[in-house]
Order: sequence, then C-alpha cells, then structure tokens
Amino acid sequence: MQTAQSQDPEARLLADVPIDLNIMLASYGYSGGNVLLDNTLPIEDLETKLNNIGVAYERSFKMFNPNSAIELCNEALKCNKTDTY
Repeated sequence: MQTAQSQDPEARLLADVPIDLNIMLASYGYSGGNVLLDNTLPIEDLETKLNNIGVAYERSFKMFNPNSAIELCNEALKCNKTDTY
C-alpha cells in the first residue's frame, strides 16, 4: 500500500500566533442567474438566487510547548429557484 504525502503551505512552528487571541469572522455571499440545462429536460427559464452566510470564531492558547488554536465555523445557504415547465 502506498501513502500520499503533502506539505503544509505554512509551517506551524514558524507561525507567530499571539496567545489568548480571539478572532471573530462573519461573511456574506450572493450569487444568482440562469442555470443551463440539457435541452431534453422539460424545464425552461430556470433561475437561482443563492445567499450564503458564514460565521467563524477562533481562540489561540498555549498547550505544552507550541501555540495552538481552536476554530469553530458555521455556514448557512439559502437557495431560491424559479422555473417553468
């Protein structure tokens, strides 16, 4: 059996994260437009509107020798569609 190896783009030992740092992040994204379908399907004029909301929280702390962090993320997606048969 072969194993795959990868490299972290940022070496964790070199990352300078202050201890007891709190980070809160909120994001919003919108996308909308026509959806292209196969011509054999009986659906016409399909349009979508996507609303995406994300929230994240991160806290850094010292565990043993290196600095560590824990991150909690939550994301919600709402999709509205209109079409005609």
